Amino acid sequence: MKKLLYRVVPHNNGVVFATPTRAHFIGRIHRAIENSNTWGEFRKAMPRDEYSKVIRDTFDEAGERRPKSTDEFDRDVAGYSEGDYPLWLQLELDHVLPIEILKRYGRRTDTFVSGTYWDLPPESLPAMLAELEALGWVLESAQDLPFF
Repeated sequence: MKKLLYRVVPHNNGVVFATPTRAHFIGRIHRAIENSNTWGEFRKAMPRDEYSKVIRDTFDEAGERRPKSTDEFDRDVAGYSEGDYPLWLQLELDHVLPIEILKRYGRRTDTFVSGTYWDLPPESLPAMLAELEALGWVLESAQDLPFF
């Protein structure tokens, strides 16, 4: 069974699709960043390898002291405010959806920093869902899961 989660993303109103595993992984990172008040809470909320990456990128590479668990977490994670962390899933759509569907319903859009991505307008969602379901995909809306 081929299953995908989908949602309309808040920052550009495009549609994104991801496997359940990938969507939940990215969603966990977004929730950890948005909902943590201390670095200890952030550490517990993050996937272990991703927490280590954040510590290296945010503190070690800058030559700064690593935070204590009780230190206030201020969401100043390297790349987060720029939209580069966690990875932007609209950049991965050509690895998730058939290229014919991407070409029929979307358009390639360039960004200044992040590269080229597929912009899928929400108005095309009903037709995309019908076509994907006809190809055997199981699709589930996950608008409350913060993956994008």
